[in-house]
Amino acid sequence: MTPDQQLELLQSANHDGIAKYLAMRVRGERVKNKFSQAAFAEKAGIALRTYKRFELSGVGSIETLVRILIAMEHARGFLTLFPMPQPIAQMTLTERIRAISERSSPPADDLER
Repeated sequence: MTPDQQLELLQSANHDGIAKYLAMRVRGERVKNKFSQAAFAEKAGIALRTYKRFELSGVGSIETLVRILIAMEHARGFLTLFPMPQPIAQMTLTERIRAISERSSPPADDLER
């Protein structure tokens, strides 16, 4: 599935669809890293039954998802859920002086008359 297809799926999915999508991605990541379900559940500190339920249907608590993402070393992904606003760039002293002088000087048209 291409990134555009994934985005389209997520934008049109309900909560159940998104949960199943996350479960599919978790399973794919686990398999890619060559973990059995039992080994990964242990690494994440989750009961095997809880992990299997999550991977099969996406059913689980936020704590389960957090433990899974930490175990996969994807906790940094939480930053993208609620991005911090970018700080407003401060003008340098030179930029401030230039801005003040541009506001206070008459337009070039007035100088020619």
